[in-house]
Amino acid sequence: MWILVGLLVVIAFYGALYSMREFDEISKLEKHHKIKRSRGKIIILKDRIIHRKMKSY
Repeated sequence: MWILVGLLVVIAFYGALYSMREFDEISKLEKHHKIKRSRGKIIILKDRIIHRKMKSY
């Protein structure tokens, strides 16, 4: 029982870390490209970042 709880906590922690890192990358790209904050463009950037990460694996 406690093993499952510990596993969930670890997964949640890593998920939060990963999303924070992804958000940092998006904000860096926004500064670099001077992108206006619109939801569509952010989603497109997220897709590009994910594709780049998949290629690197």
